[in-house]
Amino acid sequence: IGKHRLKQELRQKGVESALIEQSLGQMDEDEMMRLATEQAEKLLRRLRGKDERDLQRKALQALYRRGYGLDTAKAALRHALDGDLDESLSYDE
Repeated sequence: IGKHRLKQELRQKGVESALIEQSLGQMDEDEMMRLATEQAEKLLRRLRGKDERDLQRKALQALYRRGYGLDTAKAALRHALDGDLDESLSYDE
């Protein structure tokens, strides 16, 4: 899961905010992007056969729900699609 969701789950378990911020600050951004890209690739395989724009929108929404920030989700999806991402997509569409 992404940083945002991890942060939320740790708060729900009663972990102090300062400890959460310190721990998440130590996470490797490159590793987080690699994990998000792997997740995007799995989502794209599972959603294959749908309209391209619909496929991208659904994959972006799924990554966002898994706790990846919108910028990270878009970048991961772009990598998974080899740069062929419709830039007009947003989470709210």
